[in-house]
Amino acid sequence: MPRACRTRRRYLFAVAALAIAHPAFAAFGTLTIAWDPSPDPHVAGYHVFVRTGQSTRVFDVGMKTHLVFEEAVEGQRYHFSVAAYTPERRLGPRSAEISGMTGPPLMSRGPSAHDPPPGSHSAGPASARPNLCVAAGSPHCRARSVAAGLGAVSSLATLPDGRLVFIEGASAVRVIARGTLLRDAALRAETAGTSLVQLAVDPAFAQSGIVLVAEIARSSRDGRRELGIRRYRMLGNVLGEGAHIVSGIPISDSGEPHLALDTRGRLYVAMPREPDRRRGYGPYDGLILRFNVDGSVPRENRAGSPIVAIGYARPTGLAWDPGGQRLWLSGIDRSQPSSLSSLESTAESPEWPRRLRSVREGAQNGSRLPASIDAMTIISTFGADAPATMFVLGSGRLFRVEIARSGEVRSSPVPIPIALPGSPSAMAAAPKRLHVAISADSGGPTPTSDVIVDLTPDSADPLPTGTPR
Repeated sequence: MPRACRTRRRYLFAVAALAIAHPAFAAFGTLTIAWDPSPDPHVAGYHVFVRTGQSTRVFDVGMKTHLVFEEAVEGQRYHFSVAAYTPERRLGPRSAEISGMTGPPLMSRGPSAHDPPPGSHSAGPASARPNLCVAAGSPHCRARSVAAGLGAVSSLATLPDGRLVFIEGASAVRVIARGTLLRDAALRAETAGTSLVQLAVDPAFAQSGIVLVAEIARSSRDGRRELGIRRYRMLGNVLGEGAHIVSGIPISDSGEPHLALDTRGRLYVAMPREPDRRRGYGPYDGLILRFNVDGSVPRENRAGSPIVAIGYARPTGLAWDPGGQRLWLSGIDRSQPSSLSSLESTAESPEWPRRLRSVREGAQNGSRLPASIDAMTIISTFGADAPATMFVLGSGRLFRVEIARSGEVRSSPVPIPIALPGSPSAMAAAPKRLHVAISADSGGPTPTSDVIVDLTPDSADPLPTGTPR
């Protein structure tokens, strides 16, 4: 992967993590700023601008394309920008300004106050604005922004042909194709009072083109939230032929549902639970529901009810492992012993609703899953003994986990040293990369906005690939 983040957009994604420059000075950390070299042959070097409050320092790094800033005080935010200069010391425009701090991994990105006005152009050598990224301890980047300046992203899903679909602002389904965000939405909410909240793609999408969309609206009877699920067919880059398959399910005012489809076309829905007992619990709060893809209840469900298992008070991820024929759920619930559990689709149990099976973590390297998981996704390999690979985001860190066909964690979760620029809100896997939606603070008076990035978690050990059965 290139040394620096490459993007044609003005809004640039940056990553940072804590790295102490010298153990004798624990109050100071290191931030390494890296950028793409200018294609202009007249460039003679680069100036790096480091701003804190009203004070700005300038570093001349010559032809280097990174700066190791070793004076970062923990908790202090630093703002960086870069400009190229010619042999005559004529300075080109500064890059978009990004910011970072040591300590908790938190970054922001946005246009610099020093950027030229929109539509302006600085003619002559060194006019190309360098792309910028920030990493800790190394000038190498492992992240790339594919869309920025978005409304809140609540769900991500990948299609077999490489397209990425996501929900933006609870009102539209958008498509990224070949690394480009398409201008027209694939789907928009029918009314202003309807919120689109989650997506699920049929494992047989290549043949069926089916995408499920969960939506929430207020009941006209009592004003409570109700969940509905529609089935669509992807026609080009548009979701059409919409049909209601589930409607009128009462849902808590706190939390959102999560969807997953298994290889038999059955739909699983993880429902949140109302935390305020005074409001009372709905009939499906904190449970996992199972439907056929037409909305009917499967025959193997008991008593003709869609309820199949007890879930989490606040589900944060739901994924189907086609190789292991197992449903995985992450979430937050004090009554659950683990933040990650599974449900085997074929197992018979005298208990009903069924109980989730909590993961048992290995202890080979001492790493453990985070207590709170923000997002989770699975890439399944295919073979008798091949494990599935799960990626978990929690506590501002990314973990890679191998899941055996028995449903147990084969080894301790391996933390991947990639820090993120805010709170992750959704994640989806594709061969050799991850897509992560992040709610990023703009670092200024402008409102927060979401960014979608591609991550390459480990270039030496690429993500597994496989062909579904």
